[in-house]
Amino acid sequence: MNFTNSLILNILLTIIYAMVVMIGFNLANIYFLRKKRPNHWLMLGIAVALFAGALVLLAYFPKALWHLIPLTVSLFAFLWFIDLKRRPAPKNVDKPIVRKPKAKPNRARTLQQKDSKSSSRPS
Repeated sequence: MNFTNSLILNILLTIIYAMVVMIGFNLANIYFLRKKRPNHWLMLGIAVALFAGALVLLAYFPKALWHLIPLTVSLFAFLWFIDLKRRPAPKNVDKPIVRKPKAKPNRARTLQQKDSKSSSRPS
């Protein structure tokens, strides 16, 4: 009976922890993370390094809960990596190239001369 209660408590705590991390990431993404675009491979490297650090802390201090801090930061970095991979790359926002025909003054003069000749001749 004690094992079942402990298992249910661990599952419940894991679900609560996951919800807190997801809510925190979504809030950070809305207000801060979308404005920054670091290299996504750098974020993956940071996530892996922090996750390894969290596992080392867990191995040396199994009863302490403060190993959750680097684990949470590594989860944020991994989620940010996924978000960066999902978003399209920023496009150049240059003005579109508008092609304008070259002005041909001789053509306009020739048309005016033809119009003046045709109007000056009686039919």
